[in-house]
Amino acid sequence: MPGEGGSRVRRLPLPLPLPLLLLLHLPFWPGVQAQEPERTPSILPSPPLPVAVTGVVTDRRLGVPVASAAILVVWMDGDDAADGPPLQVLSGSSGRFAFPSLVPGRYLLAVSALGYSSVEEEIEVTGVSLLEIALVPEAVELEPVVVVTRRSRYLENVGFFQRREAGRARSTFTRDEVLAVSGNLLSDVLRTVPGVTLRRTRTETSAVLFRGGCQPDLVLDGVNLGRGAFIDDLIRPRDVEGLEVHRGGTMFLPFSNSACGALVVWTADPSARTGGDPWSWRRMIAAGWIVLGVLVLTR
Repeated sequence: MPGEGGSRVRRLPLPLPLPLLLLLHLPFWPGVQAQEPERTPSILPSPPLPVAVTGVVTDRRLGVPVASAAILVVWMDGDDAADGPPLQVLSGSSGRFAFPSLVPGRYLLAVSALGYSSVEEEIEVTGVSLLEIALVPEAVELEPVVVVTRRSRYLENVGFFQRREAGRARSTFTRDEVLAVSGNLLSDVLRTVPGVTLRRTRTETSAVLFRGGCQPDLVLDGVNLGRGAFIDDLIRPRDVEGLEVHRGGTMFLPFSNSACGALVVWTADPSARTGGDPWSWRRMIAAGWIVLGVLVLTR
């Protein structure tokens, strides 16, 4: 309506349509409840089951199995890079090997064996697999082996090595060689010398005989004990520093002129090893008693 000071228009809010009001108030009507949409449960894919991978390693040229070959597999990720701990097994005597539980996927396979070229390639494991690996033989250059021998100073002083290198003795044995051959008796070493035989005596001792049945002299540390002494009764193998076997025709010894020959034994003396005098009083007295006993028995 127009007024005295001008006309003004007052706008009233329009009522909402009836259907819209019914929709807004519908959830609150008694006996009516809103229903939520149904949710479909999500199903996650199960991880792949492990599978067994077996194989055999052979020689490509000969076709024979390769034993003790190292077979290594490493899981490969999507970037074609090794990812994961490596697994390694060795082939058996038949060349066979097995990985009992590998997850299907891509792996880096590496195979190596002594005397063969190494193999490295990618494999796809999709199920139970059998691998056949043929290795190519390859020459292996080994480091040179340096053998260092220890010469006894005592044997050097008594001329043992000079006679050995000059071939003046039928056979010679150092301490290490005696221990490598003999058991409990020094006569075991003499069994390996051609032309030497052993004869058992009544006292269960072996008498040493050379070819023709002659009995050689026994020389202990340069003292000639004659032909009646038995080597096993006087010295044990671990007490020997050197042993020489001389035949009569090739013998050049100042302490024996026997036509049959001589057995020369050098005993291991601590004082001699340190450069002392090999002729200790203990040896001289022992040798004197032995010689005296032999002389009494041979009268």
